[in-house]
Amino acid sequence: MNYCDQCGSKGTYRIPQGDDRPRFICDNCQTIHYQNPKLVVGCIPIWEDRLLMCRRAIQPRYGKWTIPAGFLEIGETVEEGAIRETYEEAGAKVEIIKPYALYNLSFIGQVYLIFLSRLVDSNFRTGYESLEVRLLEAHEIVWNELAFPVIREVLKQYFKDTSKEIFNFYMDDITPEMNQKFMAEPYKWFQNRDVKGGNKMTIVFNADEIFEMAIRMENNAADFYRKAASLQSDTKNQKFLEGLAGMEVQHQKIFTEIRTTLTEKEKDPKVFDPYDEVSQYLAAMVDTMGREGSPSVADSLTGDETLEEILRTAIGLEKDTILFYLGIKDLIPLQSGQNRIDEIIREERRHVIQLSNLLKKLQVK
Repeated sequence: MNYCDQCGSKGTYRIPQGDDRPRFICDNCQTIHYQNPKLVVGCIPIWEDRLLMCRRAIQPRYGKWTIPAGFLEIGETVEEGAIRETYEEAGAKVEIIKPYALYNLSFIGQVYLIFLSRLVDSNFRTGYESLEVRLLEAHEIVWNELAFPVIREVLKQYFKDTSKEIFNFYMDDITPEMNQKFMAEPYKWFQNRDVKGGNKMTIVFNADEIFEMAIRMENNAADFYRKAASLQSDTKNQKFLEGLAGMEVQHQKIFTEIRTTLTEKEKDPKVFDPYDEVSQYLAAMVDTMGREGSPSVADSLTGDETLEEILRTAIGLEKDTILFYLGIKDLIPLQSGQNRIDEIIREERRHVIQLSNLLKKLQVK
């Protein structure tokens, strides 16, 4: 963070009076900006002896299986958030049974709260964030195809409890070591990269390629918003989406400009061990260039979507983009644009707020 979101002035990291750790404090208005963990809420949706699971259509972990879960939104209770995520990702309506498990992922600033829930009926559908939605029995789950270690841990606990028919509340930690071990499987993107010294576990890419990925993502995001705008009959909504497209074009220009300023040294290949968390994360995000980085995103709009459905898709795209930029920031030279990437991240976050506000207005109607 470089600028205050209250007055736009620059700030510095220092320890406020009475505090015990550095915070970003505005040099002008003295606003203290606290950065706190994100809360992820989700459900284990139960139907008879089966669970409803989704195969992800977004990064990270595109194509992997998960239970419905996502970030809690402002104004929601944890139960409401878990119910909403289940409907968005799987088109299913659930009733909350009880809180079931809490997992701390302190190394990435997240907390997962998982509920046990029952499906209201057997109706479900594939949402925009899912490639496939299925009711699965325990023996049908492919454990090495699960998206995240927290999903594996909560499902293991659930099936253990099912055999005893006792469902207590659990709290545990997902450690960096657990995460690295889980994520160490080779990605398709890894297999297509150059290798040094014959070591198949060493991945090579450079800052120039990273910026090329970012340019592709912004270009496809702009295409998505342009097409979405062209499908609107309301002039105000059309201009709003066109404005977002224009901002994505500006981001594309910034990345293109930064890319042209790279020195030959900065273009030299950088070697990353795939057991390293940052390079794994980047590879996962660009594997298949899913969602905002995929040429199929704009093409997927048929014209039959409601504005509410378009906004939900757009919010998911913006969130994925933020995650990608947070991942690449530490992999590029400081002088080559880390600060400007921070500015773009802030803009993408504002997009999420704007899209969410419009979505709320539609829901009120």
